[in-house]
Amino acid sequence: MNQPWLFLFVCVAETEQISKHFLEDLERLTSLSAEVTAMEY
Repeated sequence: MNQPWLFLFVCVAETEQISKHFLEDLERLTSLSAEVTAMEY
């Protein structure tokens, strides 16, 4: 009975990890592109 809930919890936890890494990469890319833009001007 508990198995589906456990599976769902694991899926949610993994999704949160992935989205966290994605947001961190996005911030890194944003700051990187900002530096490049600053260099060009």
